[in-house]
Amino acid sequence: MAVKRRVGSPRWRPAQRIAALYSTGGGYFNSGDAVDVGIQNAAWPRMTGNPSLTVTQGAHVQAFWRGTDNHLWQAWSGNGPWSGPVDWTTTAFGGAGALASSPSVLTLSSGQTYVFWQGTNGDLWQAWYSNGWQGPVDWTATWGFSGRLASAPTLSLTPSGQLLVFWQGTDGHLWQAWYTDHWQGPVDWTARWGTSATLASAPTVSLMPHQVNVFWQGGDNHLWQAWYTDHWQGPVDWTARWGTSATLASAPTITLMPNQVNVFWQGGNSHLWQAWYTDHWQGPTDWTVAWGNPSATIGSTPSVMLTSNQVLVFWQGGNGHLWQTWYSDHWQGPVDWTAQWNPSATLGGAPSLVQDPWNRLIVFWRGGGGDAWESDYSWGWNGPYDWSGV
Repeated sequence: MAVKRRVGSPRWRPAQRIAALYSTGGGYFNSGDAVDVGIQNAAWPRMTGNPSLTVTQGAHVQAFWRGTDNHLWQAWSGNGPWSGPVDWTTTAFGGAGALASSPSVLTLSSGQTYVFWQGTNGDLWQAWYSNGWQGPVDWTATWGFSGRLASAPTLSLTPSGQLLVFWQGTDGHLWQAWYTDHWQGPVDWTARWGTSATLASAPTVSLMPHQVNVFWQGGDNHLWQAWYTDHWQGPVDWTARWGTSATLASAPTITLMPNQVNVFWQGGNSHLWQAWYTDHWQGPTDWTVAWGNPSATIGSTPSVMLTSNQVLVFWQGGNGHLWQTWYSDHWQGPVDWTAQWNPSATLGGAPSLVQDPWNRLIVFWRGGGGDAWESDYSWGWNGPYDWSGV
């Protein structure tokens, strides 16, 4: 990957008027007239937690994050300059639904965008956008205050259109609720299974044909999995099954290739680890050791993306830098991009990745000081940009 630096000032779009629906907890209220939303021609607010990226059917890249004010913020771009950011908690939600976690975002083919988060009251909250914001709704309160959250929720959409929401409960259990034409659950699967397989991280979910896979870092720092076909199987402690000392220090990250499941994680030794499954498990492998690069330690959950011909892995290094490795028919890297670009472009958490319809790779992260940083790759790197420092 060649390095190319874009020079020049960031461009901004003019102010826009956005219709909004919001709730103050007593029902839905239409804003009536469009709301004046000032598109800031100034520095972006700082972040708490990691940003969430998604691409709409209209080819807009959306970035959502929790601000230092615990509000939901968003900026968006359509193959051009960024619009925003907008504080939706203030502008559209009437101040309701403050965040205690990073938002989890899912964009549907219908054009709707779902945003879920752990509220400051420990409840599961949701807002959704379809020609205007609706919500936020405190689902935990609606369900009778069962299954409060200890992590950000994890979202997945089945081919049949069923929305799956998983989370780590305050009891360390795996909880789930799901929506078809109405909500079902929440269900405490750990209690249902009668197991001691508690969670120490948010669960990670991946969908295969006719199977839902759920992986997590256990309370014992082992890699655990349960999977659903027409019934639940597991949970299985793979670390114990493999007879390895490859413990976890982060939630696992899952990517699916044709006929292969890849699982990456930050090891207890701050190394990048991987195991993969075809018709049987292979690994786990300590890639930091295999590469012979002891400086390429990892300080966050690895962020992984599968392109048409590569597996891309990014992480916050032990030195606070942005690191990457990539695999085509063999591993290349790892590369310390911060060292090559700008020593001030440090990370304060795991980077977030998305690929837009023009095959541009966008990498967003919370900087070491909380600033919103971005770099993008298209036949060379552009940036990095400190959007909070412009």
